[in-house]
Amino acid sequence: MSSPPTLASLLRGRSSADVAAFVAALYAARGAETTVAGDVVIVDDTRYLVVTARQTAVVHRLRRRTTTPRRRIDRVVAVDATRAARIATRYDARPVSAADLDRLARYGLDRATADTLYRDEFGYPLSAVAPVPDSPTTDGRARPSVVGVVTVVAALVLLGTAIAGVGVAAAPLPWAWGAFDDVSVSTPSPLDGGPRAIGTTGLADDDVTETTPPPEPTTPSAREGEQFAPGLSSSGITDVAALAAAHRVALGNGSYHWELDYVEVANGSATASGTETVLVESRRRFVSTVAWTGEPTGSSPVATRSSYADGSVRYRPAANGTGVVIRSLNDFPPAGEQGWRASRYLLWYLSAESSTVERTLVDTGRPTAVVALRGKAYPIAEEYTARAHVTADGFVRSLSVSYVRTGPDTDPVRVRFSFRYDVDPNVSVSSPVWYTADEAHRAG
Repeated sequence: MSSPPTLASLLRGRSSADVAAFVAALYAARGAETTVAGDVVIVDDTRYLVVTARQTAVVHRLRRRTTTPRRRIDRVVAVDATRAARIATRYDARPVSAADLDRLARYGLDRATADTLYRDEFGYPLSAVAPVPDSPTTDGRARPSVVGVVTVVAALVLLGTAIAGVGVAAAPLPWAWGAFDDVSVSTPSPLDGGPRAIGTTGLADDDVTETTPPPEPTTPSAREGEQFAPGLSSSGITDVAALAAAHRVALGNGSYHWELDYVEVANGSATASGTETVLVESRRRFVSTVAWTGEPTGSSPVATRSSYADGSVRYRPAANGTGVVIRSLNDFPPAGEQGWRASRYLLWYLSAESSTVERTLVDTGRPTAVVALRGKAYPIAEEYTARAHVTADGFVRSLSVSYVRTGPDTDPVRVRFSFRYDVDPNVSVSSPVWYTADEAHRAG
């Protein structure tokens, strides 16, 4: 019986146009804006050069000499990791191998989307394709987290086995997303042909999107008199997908504050930190404020840029600082984009090897279970610990996560992520300054 193919074997021998088409389709499935220009794939505002075995080193030396800053190369894609790393040094770019692309599909897309993508491109669903084994780089550079400029977070999006309903210990987290992956959810409108930038040209958005709206959760809230939330028992988390769905139901169409914090620490010093404050008036009206210091080296649940949803449209500042990018707003029931986004994080971060209910708090308005998790949650996460406060109806009031991200030829990075909610029925959302300033500029 023959062994199953790998993505590397499926891509090897294909033309650069074929490989570029796959790269574009992969990132488009996560919601990125993609354009193919010969052997260059533009993913939002990041340029991926596709290298195949049919192209000689002379070709790339000539391209290196004629590449202008306007035609920069940010990533070099090759089936072989060593070849990608070698050519990437000529452009001062980051390498992306077949193993990186395969991990992005497995851990950066939901299983149904990934299966469809692979079936359309290769005639095989992802489930019939074996993972590509790692191949360390040989140029002495740290292997970067490059596989997800979305994007997405994230899409994006986005799990493997967890979304399929597998239990707590089975679901892997994304191996690595690009440094500024945006994990908010947005799908281009079929009526207007997708995102467009007001007052600017070119590609400016870097959303991570879910191309197929998730089904409305059918998991009911906890029954009256039941002590634990759906998917949670006295022994710990029994069904992370049920708990994530219950969280969305608990949020519903309510109003609240949601604060997210992300920090990376290397050699004892914080190298990157991001904060995001989201004010939600209803599931279709929200505004988020994002601030970053430094550039993260791995995936981050904190968005790259602020956003504003007015009930039907979602706006974001353009990546180049000029104009505003517009996307149609998805009304994901029952809690909209922000609620679905939160449930996705729960699927990722609550999928650890073990969990226990430490205690139940009874003086918090609603009885709240304190859930502690530990164990490797995905292949490059060491020393993984997490703690969540979960009410009986499945509302995850707060979550804190800590782990050390490791990888081939990379220094370990301590990652800390947390979020917390403040339910407030009086939240009222108004347009942010960056939106009103652009509106005034366009008005003349």
